[in-house]
Amino acid sequence: MRRSPLVILIAALALTGVAGCSDDETPPAAAPQSASPAPTESLDMPPTVDNPKPTDPITPGEQQASGFVAHLQISADGFGPYEIGATQEETIADGLIDSASDTGNGCATATGPGRYLSPALLFAQGKLVQIRVTAAQATTTDGVAPGAPLADVQAAYPAGKAVTGTGGVQGWETVGGTGALLVEVTGGTASALTAGVATTVEKVFTTGQGC
Repeated sequence: MRRSPLVILIAALALTGVAGCSDDETPPAAAPQSASPAPTESLDMPPTVDNPKPTDPITPGEQQASGFVAHLQISADGFGPYEIGATQEETIADGLIDSASDTGNGCATATGPGRYLSPALLFAQGKLVQIRVTAAQATTTDGVAPGAPLADVQAAYPAGKAVTGTGGVQGWETVGGTGALLVEVTGGTASALTAGVATTVEKVFTTGQGC
């Protein structure tokens, strides 16, 4: 029996519809979600500090106000802030004298403050001509300090000479130009350091006379 073309067409359409319904439709893939950033802790950072400036040298006035006591060096030219040849007025103005006494004939003696190791000062015609110090914090530029053995003194100043003071006190003197450095020696060890004008230093040590 022969089927009509219309029946065949209807049957074909029916089969197509069944096939379309039986296929599984794959759902579209979900878009990936971006991960939320982890919360960060707030850190308190220390403030930025500029590099400190170098400390300025301590002036005599600042030392006087603070009671500063230093390790000072002595040479034929002076001792710490004291300069041989400076006027008495300048030395007073700089706060380098605690007390002074006029001894006559243009001479005066004075004592420096403890913050400068209490040096004994001698002025002639208004100018500083000698400084004498006994404190252990005082040293020569070659490292000799009160308490040093005589052998160390002589080794530091091989060109020096032995001198004898009043009362038999011994000394080791080094002269350079118009200046001198004298190390007094008691019992085989340095007991005082004296600096100043060479003629004055030697005269005061050997005769006990002033300027």
